[in-house]
Amino acid sequence: MNLLEFSTAWDPEVLGVNNGIYQLEFDESVFNNESESDDFFLNFPRDITKPITKPLNFTLLKKGKINDVMRYAPILKPAPYIVSEKFIEVLREFDTLPYSLEPVSFLNVKVDMKYFLFRYTYSDLSDFNVKRIIAYLGITKNSRRYYEFSDLSEFQLFNNKNKMCQIEKIEFSLQDSKVKDYVKLIKPGDMISESLANGLIERGVTGVKIGKVCIMEAVD
Repeated sequence: MNLLEFSTAWDPEVLGVNNGIYQLEFDESVFNNESESDDFFLNFPRDITKPITKPLNFTLLKKGKINDVMRYAPILKPAPYIVSEKFIEVLREFDTLPYSLEPVSFLNVKVDMKYFLFRYTYSDLSDFNVKRIIAYLGITKNSRRYYEFSDLSEFQLFNNKNKMCQIEKIEFSLQDSKVKDYVKLIKPGDMISESLANGLIERGVTGVKIGKVCIMEAVD
């Protein structure tokens, strides 16, 4: 079983705008002051059972396009995606961890289905029977320095000392691993199975970007 990088599309033809990241803006008028706003965004909980105390209202940027999966700004890091009913209908057919769907409203555009802030349960690398991790330091491809680990605890020590490191690849054994079709990790991020990726494509779910294999089953 392989897991692929999952994110939103960056192409202006898909987003409708040229920033390459998002087409929605969070309506910050729901906050009483800047301090309240900062606290909401900086301390938004990873725990999907924690209630959200503010309305989730968004405006579509000028020329922005509505897709099934979208990003917004300012972003709530544990929940970066706004998703449609169509996306959820596909997701329900697969094996996932618990997730929470928080209804959202669009202030300047009408839509023909419901949309939600998508909050998904985080996994930990310890949930995988890790056999090998390839990580790197450096921002550009030419400046990257790669490191290989065959022991999870060794990588964790390295990661604690090098917070800017990124994960290139994880190899794991299916035995004793808690692998789902959707996986959310602090590093390397959101991942989906090849089966879920195919399901999203076949059902015409828009706004998604499916990248390279990042987590793969180890070959003995």
